[in-house]
Amino acid sequence: MFCVLVYMDKWGHCTGNAISVDGDVYTLFSTGGGFNHESLICEITFKARHDKSLCLTFKTFSIDDCGVTLKIFERSTASGKNRDMFGCNDRKPNRICTTERYFTVKLEKAALNNNQNYEFQIDVQESDSFTGEDVVITSIGVFVGIIVTVMIIILVIAVLVIYCCCKKMRHSAGANIVYNPANTAPPPQYPVQPSAPPLHDHPDSHQPNNVNVPPYTPPPPYSQYDPSTEKQPV
Repeated sequence: MFCVLVYMDKWGHCTGNAISVDGDVYTLFSTGGGFNHESLICEITFKARHDKSLCLTFKTFSIDDCGVTLKIFERSTASGKNRDMFGCNDRKPNRICTTERYFTVKLEKAALNNNQNYEFQIDVQESDSFTGEDVVITSIGVFVGIIVTVMIIILVIAVLVIYCCCKKMRHSAGANIVYNPANTAPPPQYPVQPSAPPLHDHPDSHQPNNVNVPPYTPPPPYSQYDPSTEKQPV
């Protein structure tokens, strides 16, 4: 790792291309470049590697001339809306990190002042924090994960509801069942032979438990004789 010095009062640094920060530390000074150049505007852009982002660490900071402002942009040019802007009487910032690969530092003056009444020193180095692409990918992953989780929860709840409803219906159907004995077999469509010969049409055949019954004898013939009229011997 090397430490590279960059000056905002040096013409070659203010008009050059973006500086690639490939694992080294670049220290940006407000002055000290030998008073080789003074202009109303100086822009210096730093670029990190594809899988890295950038951080600015302020070592010193002081602006006494209210016509001087320092602006920080999270892009490769000093265009559009700036991220941060510091002027006179502002306190020293601590650390500024970006989710992008680029940082552009712009020093702007309202009038030439011989590069006086302002002073700052900023360390620029790469960071392992997420880049913009990583943030987008991570956000999409989190969003998809939330959707999948919600769908799984809904599916589990639906299965439980269906199971409970089916169980309740089965219980109700079982309570309403009335037992009906099986019907006897229908009569056959053909004559059935008796298993024993038929009984004779005899009065004895109608006696229950026809056991030890004397054979049938006809009653005696009718007579008009009255035994009660017979005289008994004295």
